[in-house]
Amino acid sequence: MSRQLTGRDILRWVRRRYQKYRGDIDSSGKGVAIIRFDAGSADSARVKVRMQASRVSADQKVKAFSSLGFQVHEEVLGRSVHPLDFSRLIHRFNVDEMTTGIIVQMPTHDDLRMAVQRISGKKDIDALLGGRSPYRACATADGIVRVAEPFVQDKPLTAVVGGKGFVGQGVAKLLRDKGVEPMVLDAGDDLRAVRDAEVVISATGHSGVLGREHLRPGHRIVVDSGFVPQRDGTVLGDVRKDAVDIPQVITPVPGGIGPVEMAVLMERVVQKEVDPSIPSWSISPEAAREMSRERHPSQESEGGRIHLVSRGENRGVTSETGTERTDHLEPTSDAIRTGSLDSDPSPQVQSTSMTEASADPGPGAEQSDRTGRPSDRESGPKDISRSSMDPPRRQLPPEIEFGKARSDQALADKDQQARRDVDDMQSKRDHAKPDDGRVDEPQAPHDERVPSSREQAAVEEARSDLRRPSAGVRQEEAAQAESATRSRDIADKLRRAAEARGEARERSTTAHSVDQEERLRRGRMAEEHQGAESEGRTLDR
Repeated sequence: MSRQLTGRDILRWVRRRYQKYRGDIDSSGKGVAIIRFDAGSADSARVKVRMQASRVSADQKVKAFSSLGFQVHEEVLGRSVHPLDFSRLIHRFNVDEMTTGIIVQMPTHDDLRMAVQRISGKKDIDALLGGRSPYRACATADGIVRVAEPFVQDKPLTAVVGGKGFVGQGVAKLLRDKGVEPMVLDAGDDLRAVRDAEVVISATGHSGVLGREHLRPGHRIVVDSGFVPQRDGTVLGDVRKDAVDIPQVITPVPGGIGPVEMAVLMERVVQKEVDPSIPSWSISPEAAREMSRERHPSQESEGGRIHLVSRGENRGVTSETGTERTDHLEPTSDAIRTGSLDSDPSPQVQSTSMTEASADPGPGAEQSDRTGRPSDRESGPKDISRSSMDPPRRQLPPEIEFGKARSDQALADKDQQARRDVDDMQSKRDHAKPDDGRVDEPQAPHDERVPSSREQAAVEEARSDLRRPSAGVRQEEAAQAESATRSRDIADKLRRAAEARGEARERSTTAHSVDQEERLRRGRMAEEHQGAESEGRTLDR
């Protein structure tokens, strides 16, 4: 069964860490503006669902900022709002010195998108302005990459599904900043390509786009950032319910990336308003393993809980990368983990919960993934001591395995023969009698005797044979190189196609902006002309 890495523990830790600044923030009277939209009766069902998700996200932001002492100004606009009224609202928050940040909940109505770009750059805390924003990506993308970072330390192939959307583009950008070239997939692409990746990030916003045919047990982590409310009150993610038990680790929906997004936004406003030098938080590999660990029921009854500690704050160890300081989240000692040193312990980490003692492989135990490798369930419960970031052992084709075994045996036989030849030569030299009547000088002890050049050559030849790679190893290395080249070619093609589509979209957006401005200008001129005519008629009377 998969292990869940929840975001609630991260949010709880960040909120607790920033509580010491609440007094200063509260007394300052500073606030955050949140603008969202209601769906109209004429909107499609999909738009209504997205507006509902926007409402839930706005409610979470109100709760997060209020917990830090910020005043929250939430504005809910209807479907009929005029672009000029929306622009005036943004201008009001731009010039208000007591407003430290402005967030416009997506999606917006089509005729309001250009007005979003009027947000002041210094108040754009969710990277809505693209290149004019002080942040590289939106808070959701930033949180996704922080969750995935412990699993991509060795630069594995990472797939970003929905990589051409607002969130997906930010995820791809931040991964490249860390030296990871993502495989970007979007509408029209064969999503089965994610099986070739080791880390999967999905940011499509479409429920159930990834199923059992896309995921495999070898995936180190699947980050599901989808959030699609249903009529019955449930919430669905990008991964179908019948596939959440396949990867090694998965972020749950809800309770996964949503709380992490809130933690990133809280960090940004505190750094902006209190102290820009406050280090950003990150997740260490050890904490990621601890947070996603499967737990036995007996451990839960003992009160075992996970607490995360800032190394920079509580242990005096702060890592720095350039000018950016980072605090790592780490599991604490057993005493803290059992709650003996903290009156407000974190709740149990959620898990799909397959206990260590369970020996029932469950249904589908005889299934194999699409590559022919046996399912993880065939070997019973997973070993929780094994790192979730360790890549799965690659199983070689039978012919390469057989050739490798024969090659290894041949090397071992050759090494033994070489050692026997050396021993024979040494023995013959020790017992050889002089044939010229001379008496040999006393021989040095066996362990101090210098071997002859012939003996040294035999030993070196044997060592050279041992260092020479076998045919099976060479075939495996060639297959790996070919696979890496093919993956790079695919990534390059997808990236070039994305760039072309982005340029086309940018040209279309520019044209739309010019047309919108022209319509606004004409509207103002018409209003002025109408006002002038009205004033003239008044004077005539």
